[in-house]
Amino acid sequence: MRYELKILFLALTTFFNTTCLAETLTVFTSNELKRAVTLSNSSNSNKAIKILIADGDYYGLSNLKITRPNVHISSASGIRENVVLHGNGMKKQRLSEVIFDISASNVSISSITLTDSPNHLIQVRAELGVSHFVLKNCVLRDSFEQLLKVSASEEKKYSDQGIIENNLFYYSDGVGPQYYIGGIDAHNARGWTVKKNHFTGIASPALREAQFAIHFWRLSSNNNVVDNVIVNSDRGIGLGMGNARPVQSGGTISNNIILHFDKSHLFSDVGIALENVKSVNVLNNLILSVNHYPNAIEFRYETSTDITIKGNKSNKAISARDGAQAVIQNNETASMFSTLWSNAMHLYTKLTVYIKKS
Repeated sequence: MRYELKILFLALTTFFNTTCLAETLTVFTSNELKRAVTLSNSSNSNKAIKILIADGDYYGLSNLKITRPNVHISSASGIRENVVLHGNGMKKQRLSEVIFDISASNVSISSITLTDSPNHLIQVRAELGVSHFVLKNCVLRDSFEQLLKVSASEEKKYSDQGIIENNLFYYSDGVGPQYYIGGIDAHNARGWTVKKNHFTGIASPALREAQFAIHFWRLSSNNNVVDNVIVNSDRGIGLGMGNARPVQSGGTISNNIILHFDKSHLFSDVGIALENVKSVNVLNNLILSVNHYPNAIEFRYETSTDITIKGNKSNKAISARDGAQAVIQNNETASMFSTLWSNAMHLYTKLTVYIKKS
């Protein structure tokens, strides 16, 4: 059976450049995965290409660059824990290394685990105008820098309409290898949706706080961050950075749960931060923390206007800084919510047990 599959794989190599062939490749080894990516990039077909990865561990994966639109990568089984793609280690390297380099639009990755990369696990290139990237039902863990990066250059090219949904982002040790880490770190991103993901342990071991679990900044706009759970991470959700123009416009942060219980973390910080933004809604989030930082939500700089902060619950304050303006309505801040704490601890325990099994 395995021999027949290899013959099929070789046959597809011969016929791959025809325009009439519907493409599905199933791979069983790291070399076959690399070859499937190369074949996909060389295809002239206008049809979708599916790369299905059989259950197993795949090692030594570096800079798998997707340059052809409409490529879709998934586990064959649909079980994300059963397919684990390993990079070359969570350590600093001389040259840049990621596992997947997304350099074309309409690419999706689903139902796999990615781990141990010197830079990012996935890099989406806004500098190439890459749009409509989809990441669903995956595990991203243990990279030396941000787990998922949307990179950009000074040119005004953008990455539009990405979807990040139902994924788990975390560090196995409950803390990262350095402070320059994050969950999702995005530049020049417009109209993205980040929904129903779990983040934990996006925390710095030394020097200063880590970057956010979810961060959209420099030339980003109209992004929606909804129904996520963020646990024991230095900073939760951020829109914008500093007070440099242009102002980031539009977007919603709603119905997220941000919890911080780990008192051993040295640099725990704010739950939600808005810097240099306008026309943003922060609605119905729950932020509970035992750390020393006094604020749950901050909005900052006089360039921040037309902000609505409504229906949020927290045991820390909502704070304006540096001349920012917002409408603040129906929020609850108190020293303790016994029922909320109980529910939050139950959620935290379930997430911790799941991570230990994965």
